[in-house]
Amino acid sequence: MFLCLLMLESGVITAQTYNISGVVVDTADKPINGVSIYLHETKSGATSNNEGKFEIKNVKSGTYHLHIKHLGYESLSKNIKVTNADVEINFHLKSATFEFEQVLVESDMMRTGKAEQTQTIDVVNDDYLLKSLGVNLMQSLEKISGVTYISAGTGVAKPIIRGMGFNRIVTVDNGIVQDGQQWGSDHGLEIDQFGIGRVEILKGPASLVYGSDAMGGLLNLKPMPIPTQGKMSGSFVTSGQSNTNLFATSLMLEANKNGLFFRTRASFREYADYKVPADSFSYNRYILPLYNNRLKNTAGKEEAFSFTGGINKSWGVTQLTVSAFRQWAGFFPGAHGRPNIKQLQNDGNNRNVEYPYQYVEHFKISSNTSVLFKKNWLEIDLGVQQNLRKEKEELHNGVYLPSYKTTDEALKLVLQVASATFKYHLNMNEKWQHVFGLSLKRKENKIGGYNFLIPAFSVNEGGLFIFSEYRKSEKLTFSGGVRADGGVINVSEFIDTIYNQELLPVLFRASSIQFNRSYSTLSGSCGFSWITNTWFNIKFNVGTSFRYPTVAELASNGLHHGAFRYERGNANLKAERGYQTDLNVTFQKKQVMFRVTPFFNYFTNYIYLAPSGKYATSAEGGGQIYNYKQGDVFFAGYETDVDVHIHHRWHLGLIHDFVYNYNFSTTLPLPFSVPSSVTFEKEYTVVKEHKRFSNVYVGVDSRYVFAQNRVERNEKNTPQYLLFNFSIGSTLLIGKQEVIFVFQVRNLLNQKYFNHLSFYRPLNLPEPGQNITVSLKIPFTIINSKSQ
Repeated sequence: MFLCLLMLESGVITAQTYNISGVVVDTADKPINGVSIYLHETKSGATSNNEGKFEIKNVKSGTYHLHIKHLGYESLSKNIKVTNADVEINFHLKSATFEFEQVLVESDMMRTGKAEQTQTIDVVNDDYLLKSLGVNLMQSLEKISGVTYISAGTGVAKPIIRGMGFNRIVTVDNGIVQDGQQWGSDHGLEIDQFGIGRVEILKGPASLVYGSDAMGGLLNLKPMPIPTQGKMSGSFVTSGQSNTNLFATSLMLEANKNGLFFRTRASFREYADYKVPADSFSYNRYILPLYNNRLKNTAGKEEAFSFTGGINKSWGVTQLTVSAFRQWAGFFPGAHGRPNIKQLQNDGNNRNVEYPYQYVEHFKISSNTSVLFKKNWLEIDLGVQQNLRKEKEELHNGVYLPSYKTTDEALKLVLQVASATFKYHLNMNEKWQHVFGLSLKRKENKIGGYNFLIPAFSVNEGGLFIFSEYRKSEKLTFSGGVRADGGVINVSEFIDTIYNQELLPVLFRASSIQFNRSYSTLSGSCGFSWITNTWFNIKFNVGTSFRYPTVAELASNGLHHGAFRYERGNANLKAERGYQTDLNVTFQKKQVMFRVTPFFNYFTNYIYLAPSGKYATSAEGGGQIYNYKQGDVFFAGYETDVDVHIHHRWHLGLIHDFVYNYNFSTTLPLPFSVPSSVTFEKEYTVVKEHKRFSNVYVGVDSRYVFAQNRVERNEKNTPQYLLFNFSIGSTLLIGKQEVIFVFQVRNLLNQKYFNHLSFYRPLNLPEPGQNITVSLKIPFTIINSKSQ
């Protein structure tokens, strides 16, 4: 697609073009310099000059969505039509009272603004990510209400939205669904967080657009905007952390000349075993030491590289992105078996990665195209990706292999995915908009290693959908859609060979039989957004969602070391079905914003693991057998956000979330149930503008997490805890060079606490102690041509 459009660029794109121009002023009609105005579809735009004037050249006839953004002002978005003539349009920008007003929040489907959306979407940009930079992407997002994560140490984390995770949350990176081994609690996101331009979090079902696996929510990772025309620039980011002695760095370079653009980035992170505020821990009635207060073998390393090249012209934009991610992440020795003192002995090196550890590679090629087609827009997202995951560890007692077999490769999974999504945006008139979509995907998974957990398999799936929006007035918007999906899962047979001490085969065990399963579903949603007046907004959405069973749920049959259990799938599982409602009530007036978002979800055929009370044989690896079952489940909860600016320098925030779930089959809650939490944050702007520095702030926040006593069988209760964090930051001007500086202290008082969602919670291992983070970002410009 990318190459075809490059070849067509010199021939087909000769139709007459027009200009969009105007003036941007503030509420006092004073011109604003440096405002970014660009077209969503073509990614082309302009910047206002000292007189507030701007001009976007070479625009074809059609319907466009215009973005208007400037630091310190409320962001705007507006639909405009270009019909065989130049367009002149002026904008009045209001000063932003709240930080979120400066970030443009719009529907990924309809381009509608935050007030018109019928679902709850939160958006943060790269400035927010740097300001709250954590040891991983999900820790950087933990202050967003309703969002948390399951962690395995400091380097591995996966998202939880409204109490749902794993294969019920979809992560989209650069327009392509990120496909890895999402079913495992010790499997993280293979994402370079330095390369993210903005994060959109959709709370609630997203199955209508993204199909199966999106019934719980969506994490949409967007790249940086296309580089400015006539400019070559970049940025250098470096960060260090005290707890893990982390060192991270990222270098980015980008340019745009006459619509041809590129961006490349290389990132590196390395960290040591993390420190805890304890010198021992208790496990199975034993007290075991933690030497030097460090959790042995939790060190790791990450390497990431990406390159994007593309072209944006009057007909639209197309780009090709190639990315590669590698990670080495150690596991605490007791995570793959019973911990013992010998395994915990200090080896004198807290940065090395020993057995057991995981090695992950994720390689991806994605193509994103938006092209003007008969005055409407066709979007095409194509992707191919390969996810390689290896678990390395020494052979267990009772496991014998011939010498020609790899002896440290316990588990090997190779997942290859090809996907295509087509969306046609049809703008009927100023009131009606439609999107017609088609999505196709093919997955193949191969296996290796001396342990068996899941078989090799292939999946073919596709879906058709239509989504419509009707804007009855400036204050009332309706939206809704339907989707039809089908999928076929092919599971391969696997015969496991058991050897004795003489390396002779003594048992041939059918760990997996060959079978096929077909699924088809119909889902839909509808909702409205009602702006009752300038300070009150009500949103309501109701819909159905679905999820196909994963192969891990259908056909797993092995010891899952990380989960301390033997997992057995069920080939007769049906597709999950969800019935979900979502309400959003927002009040915003002057310096006060209040939002509450209750939700109610009912699921049939909800898949969960249940203990059988039986144990696997020693030949099978031992461990209590857990079977995948289905039942009806109820979810309910809410998020509350309060933002108050009692003074133009003082910001106070309150975030509270609560999730309740109930399994009707077991009369118990589900495992990994998220405990309720309250976060109170205070920030004071010391200096807004100065010739040597600007945006100097000091912040303190406290986070109280309630005890989690509603637990599944064999799941530990977790006590409550209270953490304090501190931050300070500024933009410095050293000569003519801008430097962004951020200083953070997490767990300021070095509090000992347990995370209910931690991979290490069953071992009674505490979370990291005090962690000081220092981050610097240095943007630079190499070429800055004023030619348009």
